[in-house]
Amino acid sequence: MSTPNTPNGSVVEHSRAAVVLPRPARVPDELVLMVVDWCDKLGKDRLKTLSALVRLAKRFNNDVERRLYSRVTISDELSMEPSSHGAVRYVLVRRPSLRRLVQAVELSSLRRYRSGGAVDGVVAQVLGDLPAVSEITCHWDADVLDLFSLIRDRPAAFATLHSLRAQTAYLLYGMPTFGFRIGLKTLELTDIEGNRQLGALTSSFANILTRLSLSVSASVATCDPALYPSLQHLSLSSDDVELDMVRRATSAVVTFLKAAATSASLLSFEWQCTIAPSDGGVPSDEADPTPAAPFPITNAILAAVPRQIRHLSLLTDCFAPADVAAYLGDDAQRPPHLATLRIGGALGRGLGRILGGEGEVGGEGGEGSCGALAGVLERAGVEVTTVE
Repeated sequence: MSTPNTPNGSVVEHSRAAVVLPRPARVPDELVLMVVDWCDKLGKDRLKTLSALVRLAKRFNNDVERRLYSRVTISDELSMEPSSHGAVRYVLVRRPSLRRLVQAVELSSLRRYRSGGAVDGVVAQVLGDLPAVSEITCHWDADVLDLFSLIRDRPAAFATLHSLRAQTAYLLYGMPTFGFRIGLKTLELTDIEGNRQLGALTSSFANILTRLSLSVSASVATCDPALYPSLQHLSLSSDDVELDMVRRATSAVVTFLKAAATSASLLSFEWQCTIAPSDGGVPSDEADPTPAAPFPITNAILAAVPRQIRHLSLLTDCFAPADVAAYLGDDAQRPPHLATLRIGGALGRGLGRILGGEGEVGGEGGEGSCGALAGVLERAGVEVTTVE
């Protein structure tokens, strides 16, 4: 080997010792699997992240695929990018063995797959062969899909279905005429028409229904909680609604809640209602927790909450924090066996200030029901959780 000369002509010997780099530490498999499980909390990035992880290493394929296909969206998306819903649909069509992994399905934008008044074979082929599916969510733009026609034609394929969330009741109108029974235990309707049709919609599974979510509207007065002897959780929910609509619905909501007071199985109630910012509501990123408009509905609705309730969720910006604090701090008003309280929205921020000592129940401090709200609830054994 030749040696280079220096500028003055001397010879310099270079010893080329082999450099041995340390072997990169291998991430423990347990840590990788924890990351895979965490992907369900990523929201919109879930599909993209899991699609990337499935190509990470063959030894993780089974675990990643199990998570990736446990919850899928079936839509008419044309993209075949690995992280697209279109690609997921394509894989489920081409690899039937993966369908057994699907536990929850969201249906969206399926007009392209409807033909001659029936579900097209592409969608029917997948939906009719999901042996483990337990939850189905129908979005607004899936209203052309006659889901219950499929259930009628292939009842065995939906034997494990126990939860249905429908953003439109159009899908459900034909159900009572089909003459079959399904094992739904959870029903969520965000369409006002669903309230009016509730009795007919639930006739085949009324005895086993345990969770019911309805929209906040005057039509809720047409619903009868007594039809559901197994009902454990009741939710009234609407987002970005007009303040005047909520005011008009207050009487109906009170009537509905008073009817629910006779349901011995009912233990949980959730009020999740937000007012549109343009109508006086408070945006989620607003620093001021006080709604711009007064909400006289608070006391009327809280007074109607069934006394047997043990778990109460108030995720809203249409309740006045001071009124809620007074209600919770009064042993005579608060449900006697209340164990947990979840608060969120503008109410959560406002009530959080009171719980933090910036306000007192009754305004004077002291002991008992007129003392600091946090102390009152602690002595009553109520666990408080704030939801962002």
